Amino acid sequence: MKYVMIILVLLATDPLKVRRINSTKAEARDAFQSGNYQAAVEKYNVLIDSMGVAEDELVLNRAHAYYLLKDTAHALSDYQSLLQSSKNEIVSRAGNQLGLMSNHKNKPEEALSYFKQAVKADPSNDDARYNYE
Repeated sequence: MKYVMIILVLLATDPLKVRRINSTKAEARDAFQSGNYQAAVEKYNVLIDSMGVAEDELVLNRAHAYYLLKDTAHALSDYQSLLQSSKNEIVSRAGNQLGLMSNHKNKPEEALSYFKQAVKADPSNDDARYNYE
């Protein structure tokens, strides 16, 4: 029975799709690291929207790229969506970024709320703790 399940899983997985996803992730990462944030956003859009890859880490990376492009509307939307993540580290990083964005808009109470949420989600996030204090 075990072997039948393994075979079914292997048959259900398209190795070419996995290869394309991994390749596109590498291209997005390389574009981001080289400072080509527009290309990174485009690759993350392909992964998330076209390929249907539902990974919070990809949305977070896209949000960072949008932020660095000064496209705060898209960054804000992505960061806010990540506050619902099941991964505390993701929630914390998104909350910290939202706090920074709120602080830049001269909304200190809102910023403080985001920083507090970030620290609650992940007490080991030193940046969020520093910003909250």
